[in-house]
Amino acid sequence: MGRMSTRSRPEYFREQPLVVFGRRIREMRVARGWTQEKLGHLAGRHWTYIGSIERGERNVSFLTILALAKLLEVDPGALVTMDVSKVDNAVLEMRRRNKPKATKARRGRPLGYSPRRK
Repeated sequence: MGRMSTRSRPEYFREQPLVVFGRRIREMRVARGWTQEKLGHLAGRHWTYIGSIERGERNVSFLTILALAKLLEVDPGALVTMDVSKVDNAVLEMRRRNKPKATKARRGRPLGYSPRRK
């Protein structure tokens, strides 16, 4: 029996599971517009701990997975699933919810306009 091609194999079988998990945490954190420092503060962890999770250097506990999922407002299963489409859908939903809203222009000036100061 031959080996499966790496192209047809699920993400978890091509890379280390901790690296895949960390990448998902990073994608979801960035989709929310948060820094590692902000996620760490909200989770009660140091920002370097969040960074080590994102690099796949930490084997986090189940309770940490639940806490991160709650903060990121995502189902915990989306962080550990082998179904990449669930992860992609969760990230797209976060980006859609966290789009910055345009503010009203003042006095007919375009958004982002600021006069030069002399």
